Amino acid sequence: MSNTLAVGTVTAVLAHVISEQVTADVSGATVTTKHPADVDGSTAPKLNVFLFHVAPNMAQRTRDLPTRNESGALRQRPRVALDLLYLLSAHGDAEKFEPERMLASALVAMHRRPVLTSGIIGDTLSSLGGGSPLATSDLADTKDRVRLTLEPMSIEDLTRLWGAFSNTAMVASAVLRAGAVVVEPAHAPGASTPVQKVLSYVVPFRRPVLRQAEDADAPSGPITGSSEVRLLGTNLRGSVTAVRLGDVEHTSLTGLSDTTLMLDLATVSGLRAGIVPVRVVHYESMGDPPANHDGPSSNPLPVVIRPEITVSSVTSAEITIGITPAVAAGQKVTLALVKTDGSERFLLETESDGSSLTFPATALTAATSYLARVEVDGAESLLTHDGSGFTGPLVTTP
Repeated sequence: MSNTLAVGTVTAVLAHVISEQVTADVSGATVTTKHPADVDGSTAPKLNVFLFHVAPNMAQRTRDLPTRNESGALRQRPRVALDLLYLLSAHGDAEKFEPERMLASALVAMHRRPVLTSGIIGDTLSSLGGGSPLATSDLADTKDRVRLTLEPMSIEDLTRLWGAFSNTAMVASAVLRAGAVVVEPAHAPGASTPVQKVLSYVVPFRRPVLRQAEDADAPSGPITGSSEVRLLGTNLRGSVTAVRLGDVEHTSLTGLSDTTLMLDLATVSGLRAGIVPVRVVHYESMGDPPANHDGPSSNPLPVVIRPEITVSSVTSAEITIGITPAVAAGQKVTLALVKTDGSERFLLETESDGSSLTFPATALTAATSYLARVEVDGAESLLTHDGSGFTGPLVTTP
């Protein structure tokens, strides 16, 4: 980065470098840095370097963000990265081809030295002397070197550019881009807040792996909303361990080891019935004060959590079913009714949710008992049996 004299310094360096080459190639030639309208119209050979446009450097325009903290105080010096566009115009005796010779000489000089090194900048400032307005420029000390490239420009664009200079005839010319010129003010930001405490942590990466979920009391049986579930796998125990069931996270775990943990579904708030992805999640306690930070999580293990139902009431118009876990909005729920002798079957739907569901009963036969099963997102409730057949839950119409 350099101070605000950088833009003027680049102009001076360009003129100096071009002058060395042009004066050697064309006898009597001079190099100026005037506005094109101020260049005299004599046939004396001269090449003019004019800065006509300044644009943000697209590659570095956001490099210094943010420059201020949340209170608005300056945290680092704001800096702006610029591209400078110069018009090189050659004037002279056309009979001696002086404009063409000077322009070619200038472009060769730029191609030979496409980077403004600290040596070139220092030589230019020394030639200007200590009384120059640019004497205190620090462009030579910056790490951001200015590169020179010939800017392609169509005849139409060049014509419009010369048209902006009133009463000035168009001459042989080229456009040169110099960038990036990174400028920053001398204003110093406030001192950084000192580090009061250094906290560092080294934690081994142990990703948990889930292999199986089962009912602790009946490992081969179904899992319901009131089951105590045993999860089996590897690396299950972490610094802080939680189980995520769909969108619900639970930390009250028992029997926790590297290969096993126990989870009572009846204590999980917000649990949903259905096919639920289950994950074991690890957290690391860090910071001051300590707070849990995300660690590795296991693979998702799909677990079918079956709802449990009770028949609350039956009228000729509707059936009310109590259900656990409660049904959330958006879950698909159906009630399947089968007459105990298998002669009639009904499939009823509802839009209700919560722990109490209402189904229409107008199509059912009066004074008839039906076995009832509720399905929630693909998970069906269980029927009871006495060893010889299914006995419930029963819906008996009045």
